[in-house]
Amino acid sequence: MYLPVIAQMHREHGLVTSKQLAVAGLDPGDVRRLLAAGRLVRVRRGVYADADAWQALDPYRGQPMLRIRATRMGLRSTTYAFSHDSSAIPLGMGAPDPRTSLVHLSRTKVHGDAVRNGVKHHLAPYLPGDVTDVEGLAVLSRARTALDMVREHGRAHGLAACDAALRHGVTRAELLDHLSRMSCWPHSRCMRWCIEHADALAESYLESLVRDFVLELAIGAPECQFGLSDGHATAFVDLIVDRHFFEADGLLKYPLGNPSGKTPEVVLAEEKRRHDFLTGFKLGSSRLTYVDLFSGRQAALARAAREYADTCARFGTETADLAPYRVSRTRPRISGAGHGGTCAQRPPAACRTTSRTRPGLAWPHEQVFGRTGQGEARGRGVRVLGIDPGLTRCGVGVVDGSVGRPLSMVDVGVIRTSSDLPIAQRLVTIEKGLDAWIEEHRPDAVAVERVFARSDSSTIMGTAQASGIALVVAARRGLPITMHTPSEVKAAVSGNGRADKAQVGAMVVRILRLSELPKPADAADALALAITHVWRGAASNRLEAAVAQQQALVKAQKQKMRTR
Repeated sequence: MYLPVIAQMHREHGLVTSKQLAVAGLDPGDVRRLLAAGRLVRVRRGVYADADAWQALDPYRGQPMLRIRATRMGLRSTTYAFSHDSSAIPLGMGAPDPRTSLVHLSRTKVHGDAVRNGVKHHLAPYLPGDVTDVEGLAVLSRARTALDMVREHGRAHGLAACDAALRHGVTRAELLDHLSRMSCWPHSRCMRWCIEHADALAESYLESLVRDFVLELAIGAPECQFGLSDGHATAFVDLIVDRHFFEADGLLKYPLGNPSGKTPEVVLAEEKRRHDFLTGFKLGSSRLTYVDLFSGRQAALARAAREYADTCARFGTETADLAPYRVSRTRPRISGAGHGGTCAQRPPAACRTTSRTRPGLAWPHEQVFGRTGQGEARGRGVRVLGIDPGLTRCGVGVVDGSVGRPLSMVDVGVIRTSSDLPIAQRLVTIEKGLDAWIEEHRPDAVAVERVFARSDSSTIMGTAQASGIALVVAARRGLPITMHTPSEVKAAVSGNGRADKAQVGAMVVRILRLSELPKPADAADALALAITHVWRGAASNRLEAAVAQQQALVKAQKQKMRTR
């Protein structure tokens, strides 16, 4: 090609305009011949690139970036900023399909939104502080881009954009600040919903789309980056609900030349070992691809619902036994460009999505979350007082926390009585001590160890008497009471219902992040009871409530039959 043209292309990131070609001495006929010979490609109207250089570019970032630069070369106005997909791609936030996306411009002076020559112009005011420079391009900030993506592409892709913004360091407060300036714009309710549901732990664009898919299933609020370790191996899953995990599979790791550089056989073997490791914890799984999320969505929803139901039937929904093996990923990994909070309200009807939502589908939190308890209202989960009854030493421990969150010890100790005192006086001392603990720490629930038979009748009698005092004190204050057997406590804390005291004590130290095990053993046992109730008590209470409701319904039906 003519040397001045090559030099011009190097100055403009490999691009050249028709006017520059004319200045270099090439007439329109020459340009047509170069296009026909495959030496040039038309990037957009009046802007060309070297064909070999264009083909060598990544279609998910390199080629879209060149289209954006080609658009900039043809603009006369200087009061604009690249926005929507055209800011998401340079900022590494991903887009629905960078290969075919339009170039988007936000301008303060344009007569409404319009598409001209592959460029979409948006009448969308912005502040000077909203503009940032990326490789010489004026683009809107990540916070503003995330909200623009919600408005342009709907809920699913908008959620992915908000996830990416948080992943790159944008705070939820920044997103809400931008939303406050856009509150009267179309789709503001959908923008607010996406902000509230955004999660920085979503590692890729595809993973965010899978999270939207799981929410549509209406089985529960998914947890991102759930990790398990047995001390030898560690594995993370993209999303988990109860005991069922969901994997986002972009199918990029299997072909030859995959990013890992490993052969497909090695990749498949490693993936099989990982899957076997995870399912060894009695977990079910669903694997989802792009086809499942779009053209095959309805069939995939039905399949995933069947798989989740099968997991619940085989393993239940409680995950307290997994707590000793839990590990967390504290710092999310920033995914590449291209395809890569807790929910508080129902998604608004104005939220659009790329797929049709099933009619009558309830949103997950309507089925999972009940009325907020006293402890949850205080922002610390639930506070449980664990009581290990005993006549000489009555262990007491207070723990704050909730399922899926770290637990913390508030206080621990023992109430002692002298064996020289009469039984009645010793029971009064225990009663006053328990009253004082409840008054000081204001627990939301009380967990008491269930007395079991021993060969030593004098010991079992004293333990039973102290247990009765604990039940009376809690009932008098109207606190919910749950009794746990020693094997239940061992299974919940250590994963083994036959564990010895040393194993249980070691797990108490690990779960509550203590420097050493509280002494005497009665105090540590009380903490173990409190931990058990935090993890299992809510499920027991729901089960009892469901049974009571069913019994009341049966009784009402029988009464109705008698009156006929």
